[in-house]
Amino acid sequence: MHFAFRLLTHFGEVSNNTFDEAQHNDTKNIRNQSASPTPFYAKAHGIVCLLVCIFGSIANTLNIVVLTRREMRSPTNAILTGLAIADLLVMLDYMPYAINSIPYLRLSREERLTYGWAWYIMFHSIFAQICHTISIWLT
Repeated sequence: MHFAFRLLTHFGEVSNNTFDEAQHNDTKNIRNQSASPTPFYAKAHGIVCLLVCIFGSIANTLNIVVLTRREMRSPTNAILTGLAIADLLVMLDYMPYAINSIPYLRLSREERLTYGWAWYIMFHSIFAQICHTISIWLT
């Protein structure tokens, strides 16, 4: 954008004053966007993640049920079952985190950041990495 204004200024189509005003407006718009307390993605993140986790948990549970039937037993299906279990555990582990990030359910900072929540975050960070690694190895 700055290059276009400099090019137009060089050819005399835009005055330097217009360039300075446009640059000031861009800076002001960036400040206004970054100052907003909850951007759109932050508002939608918790709800979308919760819906994906619910759908994924149901789908992985159905995969486990189907792939563990007697007539479906094979080495390939055993690997796919392990993959479904690892992914199911990741989604079940992420659900409380997604629920806590829904802005409409926000509690005060003191009510959200409890000692129990700190233990959950510690468990979540380790457990999710382990399950992701298992999933990658099985893939």
